[in-house]
Amino acid sequence: MRSQAEAESSEKLIFSESGLGEYFGARFALGLIEACSVNFQVPPSVIRALLSHVETAELGNDWHEAIKSQSSKALQSIRTEMVHEFVRVFKVQVPQEYFYELTQAELSSARYAEAAICIVNSKLFERFDCHELCLNLIDISRTHECKLLLNELESLRRPVIETLSTPKHAKTASKLLLDYKLDPQSFPSLMTIVARNSSIFFINRVLKNEDQ
Repeated sequence: MRSQAEAESSEKLIFSESGLGEYFGARFALGLIEACSVNFQVPPSVIRALLSHVETAELGNDWHEAIKSQSSKALQSIRTEMVHEFVRVFKVQVPQEYFYELTQAELSSARYAEAAICIVNSKLFERFDCHELCLNLIDISRTHECKLLLNELESLRRPVIETLSTPKHAKTASKLLLDYKLDPQSFPSLMTIVARNSSIFFINRVLKNEDQ
């Protein structure tokens, strides 16, 4: 239960001439962001635009405190990939363990892209098997999120590329090799697969031209 002093302070903030605008402006923005976040037909770019608008809007200096409890409750509805930005904009106090548990939940639900984003934003690299996560991301064609991890973990680039040096993932492995400017000769298995695929492509092209 709030103390009398806290209640009077809140009333003064909300019902003052400036506080009224701050409260309702921020509360409306919060509700809109929360509604968009739970509707997965709304693209992330829309939510980011709303967060950016809130961050740059002239809502005064105390609007964060005015809707502190509402912001904390709304956090549970915010998409994982937006959580860190939401926390920053609305100044929600969240312990680091919250992000760890959120990442665990995403991994348990096989939402690998969301888990990767949370790991990167929370710097939780040492608490998860990022090598395995990278492979899972490649399997579901989420190379962008895989690269988010590899951009931060230079030591993981070579092992991931080596693991991906298979006929199925040779194209992706080659792209990562080029993106990170690694020496192709350091990946003999991958080079063998690439050479074989190139030969097959060339032979098929020649045969196709002869049939025409």
